[in-house]
Amino acid sequence: MRSTRSNKIFEMAKTVGTRNQDMNANAEIYNFNSEENNDVDSTVKFKVRKYFESQDIETENRQCSDSSLTFADLKTMPASDELSVSSVYEDSESSYKLSAHSTSSVDEHENSSKTSINLETSVKSLDFEIPSTSVQSKAVDYNYTAPVEMSKKTALSNKRIWDKKDSCLFCEEQVTNFTRHLTRKHSEETEVGKYLALKKGSKERKNMVDQLRKRGNFFNNIGGAPKIKTVRRPNEFGEPSTAKNFLPCKFCFGLYKKNYLRRHIKKCTLKKDEIGGKRKNIQANAQSLLLAFSSEDTRLVEEVFPRMAPDEISLVVKSDPLIRAFGTRYIKCHREKHLIAVVSNKMRELGRFLLAMRKSEKNCQSLQDCLKPELFDKIIYCTKVVAGYDDKSDKFGAPSLVLKLGTSLKQCCDIAEYLLLKKSTSLTPSTNTNQDISNIKSVENLITKQWSYELSTNASKELYQKKWNKPAFLPLTSDIKIFRNHLLSVEKTALTNLKKNPMDLMSFRALQDTVLTQLILLNRRRAGEVQRMLLKTYLNCTNEVPQEEIKLSLSAVELELTKKFKRIVIRGKRGRGVPILFTPKMQKNLSVLIHVRKHFCDEKNEFLFAVPNNEGSSLRASEVVRKMANASGAKNPSALTSTKLRKQVATVAQLLNFNDGDVEQLANFMGHSKEIHKSFYRLPESTFQIAKVSKFLLMMEKGEAEKYRGKNFDEIDVNVDGLVSEESCNSDTDFSGSDEEDNTEETILKTTDLENIEIESISPQPKTAQPQKSTPTTPQPRTTRNNKRICKEKKFNRVPWTEDQKNLTTKYFQKHVLLKIPPKKNECEDFIKKNTKTMTGKDWRKIKTFVYNIYKK
Repeated sequence: MRSTRSNKIFEMAKTVGTRNQDMNANAEIYNFNSEENNDVDSTVKFKVRKYFESQDIETENRQCSDSSLTFADLKTMPASDELSVSSVYEDSESSYKLSAHSTSSVDEHENSSKTSINLETSVKSLDFEIPSTSVQSKAVDYNYTAPVEMSKKTALSNKRIWDKKDSCLFCEEQVTNFTRHLTRKHSEETEVGKYLALKKGSKERKNMVDQLRKRGNFFNNIGGAPKIKTVRRPNEFGEPSTAKNFLPCKFCFGLYKKNYLRRHIKKCTLKKDEIGGKRKNIQANAQSLLLAFSSEDTRLVEEVFPRMAPDEISLVVKSDPLIRAFGTRYIKCHREKHLIAVVSNKMRELGRFLLAMRKSEKNCQSLQDCLKPELFDKIIYCTKVVAGYDDKSDKFGAPSLVLKLGTSLKQCCDIAEYLLLKKSTSLTPSTNTNQDISNIKSVENLITKQWSYELSTNASKELYQKKWNKPAFLPLTSDIKIFRNHLLSVEKTALTNLKKNPMDLMSFRALQDTVLTQLILLNRRRAGEVQRMLLKTYLNCTNEVPQEEIKLSLSAVELELTKKFKRIVIRGKRGRGVPILFTPKMQKNLSVLIHVRKHFCDEKNEFLFAVPNNEGSSLRASEVVRKMANASGAKNPSALTSTKLRKQVATVAQLLNFNDGDVEQLANFMGHSKEIHKSFYRLPESTFQIAKVSKFLLMMEKGEAEKYRGKNFDEIDVNVDGLVSEESCNSDTDFSGSDEEDNTEETILKTTDLENIEIESISPQPKTAQPQKSTPTTPQPRTTRNNKRICKEKKFNRVPWTEDQKNLTTKYFQKHVLLKIPPKKNECEDFIKKNTKTMTGKDWRKIKTFVYNIYKK
């Protein structure tokens, strides 16, 4: 026979509609109906409350094993309306939990008529199966502009008024005496039962009730409450506070001042043993916690939001649905990890624009509200404000921001139109959706046609003028020599230390920095491209074997370079494949790094230059180059950057006698976007870059470009066998690994053992100057590099130029060559007078023709 209490629960459960089946032997007599429950408020809040309750059940000491509420945690909750009690309460006292849950359902039904937080709309984006008839069309975001409840005092006695009310987690009622309310109304709840079982006045009992109080208030705050409940109410006579000045603790969910949050987490009773993250990460994660119910993209919440500074701009970005949709689409199109910072910056730019619009127009509370054609003038004005426009000087503080905002706003128009067309609930609906779409199209049309006239044209001119007037400091040849010598010295010391102690972390980092910097210095590659090189890309790459016809066209030196140099292709700018060349010494050093990296780097880290003890980060090449340049003792270390080293290649290449094919191959190697009108392939690209471009790069690294003025790739030579390089000087520091090595490492070490063949420097082959003769020479057929006969030339008297004459003329008229201006007659005659002995037999016409031919070729 049923008891009176059981009959009461049975009758009330029938009116609500059961969501539980097979609840235990004592509950089998209850024939609960499986009808769909329209009380969405209680259903959704039960699911969110389920997360809170599950945290206490995980451990017996009521410590949360992982109290950090994230979007991923909420996504894993059951979406079914039929929630089994066993999935929530996993405890031996099943009958006690059954009655507690039944009472909770009754309390929810009794209080369904009260004002609720409308949290169902906040969790709707988490794909819960909630009846559409009862759910609002827009998710409720955390109201960070809401005022905070203040503590009050009487005017006469100046005594505090005890009127603080807390929100109950179970019935959402605002109560003054929280502990008495729990004892009288919810004594059969699991958490309350544990609280009552503790000794009165004990520390554990106080911590338990504080935990329930903070969770209830957090439950109230995240649903757009008119006033925010904090752990400690500010004084009403102090400065007015808003919700943006308070952030929740990720362990106990209490709302504290953001400046005090870090100190609270250190002593929070529910904190875990380890607290990861820096100061800015703690506040950024707390901001993301407030908006976890309304965010739709997991990667956006977990990777982009923690990068943002915890300020008002970030709160605007995280709470605006259109800006979040903008970031979500950008991440889908750009999956590279290093572009997460770009997404964060672009979203914060839109957040700054939205803040300016709110100050200018009160009705613009979201970015969607700003996309109206009648507000286009306001959009122009606020863009100027964000870009730092000065009316007096008629200049922008950040002209590039004008161009970026114009593009971002057009993309937001496309996204808003797309969301409205598919009737998404993430944007604010209106009575006339067609009118909203028409307004957005009009704004996009205005931006497309009028943005350049209003803003971008002047901003672009100002941006280009700043670049023109900015002095260009290219690295000096002497600084490059000093820089390279410093790298070789650090490399030698690091190898010696690693040979003595393979567990030396400092030497490992030093060798990493040295090899990374040498790759950038040799290849003149962008820093970001080199630092993101993958380990598997380097290990799996093999050199191509040139064909027999190609071998015959190469010199002995070039053929030797194709055997010793290694070439791999990585992703460059705009998805273009760009090659990187490795000298034999670099390959040897990388073999050492690969052999000992297991002691320092995480196995999951896929980068070749991995950060020690980090799972997915690589070294920042720009910072490494800057650090090595400052330590090298160069006169101008600020000029030793990857960008300026690349510009130096283009400048020096103009001094050399490169034909069109050489310039084209060099541009392709550097990854430049050059328009090619004529395509001719004398050699395959990979072979040409190793055999030809490598000689030029070695010459640049040694700082010996002055010796090869007026020469092309074929005339630059490298003495491979005759001289001993700095690499051989460091051969005594070769790393010998352990006897037990895997096959891959042993193969690498064997293939890079190049002690017998070393490359030292670029040295010109000795040439004997031909004596000047005035007698006619025998006509010879002119041939190309491939020994193909072109035509027969007529007989004429020719006085050949000596090497001294060529070098002296090129150096004197260097400015004319760079500017591509032929010298005047008087300039040539002055040159002849100053160098009478050397320039014997040369008149001003021959000198002018010689200079003209240099830059024309």
